[in-house]
Amino acid sequence: MERCSDCNKEFETSESLNTHRKDAHGKSDVWMKYAIAGVIIILIAGALFFFLIQKPVVAPEHAKGNLDSNNIIVEYSDFQCPACGAAYPEVKKLLTSGADVKFVYKHFPLRSIHANAQKAAEASECAAEQDKFWEMHDKMFENQKKLSVADLKEYTKQIGLDAEKFNSCLDSGRTSDFVEANLQEGLNKGVGATPTFFFNGQKIEGALSFEEWKRTLG
Repeated sequence: MERCSDCNKEFETSESLNTHRKDAHGKSDVWMKYAIAGVIIILIAGALFFFLIQKPVVAPEHAKGNLDSNNIIVEYSDFQCPACGAAYPEVKKLLTSGADVKFVYKHFPLRSIHANAQKAAEASECAAEQDKFWEMHDKMFENQKKLSVADLKEYTKQIGLDAEKFNSCLDSGRTSDFVEANLQEGLNKGVGATPTFFFNGQKIEGALSFEEWKRTLG
């Protein structure tokens, strides 16, 4: 037996049900099937269009040193990581020594163990919007035990940021995509700890001293 969903009448065959639905209710099972199929096709097409037009997030590159150098050091780092804090002055010394090297900083916050690492990374990108990435970078590495959101907002006064713009940026979380893009890039390259460096593509894990960097550069 077939039952009409509109009036609950029963019919012996699907053909008689379909005829009833068409005559009594102005529709048929065939029509309904086509309608449902059409809706599904539209939804699939819309989903495909949405994903195809989505452009991957490309994080800004933060580089210093000799930007034209063939010697390139890329660091995946975490502002709250003690080992990264130890690496920071050695890299800074290398860059101020006149060494022929380009240094690129990438985010790799260890969020499971460093509660402030994510927001600190976002803060550096918010500072970058005002061309103060390196100032915020240095300030946070020199104050690793003071990286709460309140601390980060306090640093705006010390490095000359527009506090209102910075606070709005940090509170909105709009730079989190840049941080995530760096993190995923690092994971794809086999990064699992911080700091992890790549010197001309060669992976180096852990902090190096100034002297070790000089020997590495040759």
